[in-house]
Amino acid sequence: MEVCQHHLDQLRDPEHMEGGRLYDRDVDNAAGKIVSGLSLQRLVELESKTNAMLRSGQPVDGEFWDLVLKKIHVEKAIVRECFIPYIYH
Repeated sequence: MEVCQHHLDQLRDPEHMEGGRLYDRDVDNAAGKIVSGLSLQRLVELESKTNAMLRSGQPVDGEFWDLVLKKIHVEKAIVRECFIPYIYH
């Protein structure tokens, strides 16, 4: 469901979609590299640290880290979906 919601959000905001006025391939790739290949446990830890950093009041690139959070949510959903069949077999 999270993966579908991510794609729906992109469709609702075409300026942030690939090819859109506000889309930056390098930024999208950098955010993706941060979460790519992480275990569910590492994704949960990264999500917690990212949320804490965003709430800390420190100067950070909020848009970038919000994008990282979105990618964490999608990646967690993918990891869970891929892991579920192995639990029941």
